Parts: sequence; C-alpha cells; structure tokens
Amino acid sequence: MITIIELIKNTFNDNNITEKTTPNDVDEWDSLGHIMLIQTIEEKFKISFEIEELLEFDSVKDIINAINNKIT
Repeated sequence: MITIIELIKNTFNDNNITEKTTPNDVDEWDSLGHIMLIQTIEEKFKISFEIEELLEFDSVKDIINAINNKIT
C-alpha cells in the first residue's frame, strides 16, 4: 500500500518530501497543486475534506493527521 508521503512525493515529483515539508518547500505546491493533491488523497483514501480543514494544512504532518483521523 502506498504511504501518504509517497503519494505526495508522486504528486509533486519530489523525493525530498518529509512530514516537516510545507507547501513553501515545494515549487509545484501552489494553489493548483494543492487542489490536485487533495483530490488525489480523497480518491485514494475514499474520504473528503471540508474547506475549513484544507485551510489548516500547514505541513505534510497536518495532512497525515487529518487523513488518519478520517480513516480510523
């Protein structure tokens, strides 16, 4: 099973993604990239996020925590 970090690495074609990575650390992680990432996550994990949740994502760790909260 693909991990969340691997999914993010694949989305942005960047092998330097860690839990501490923020959108400011990845050139392709702009507003469009963020939408593509969220869509990929929602499809892969069969979950959906509210707009308010998306605005709280400041790092990969935040995204991981949000996904884990939805699937457990």
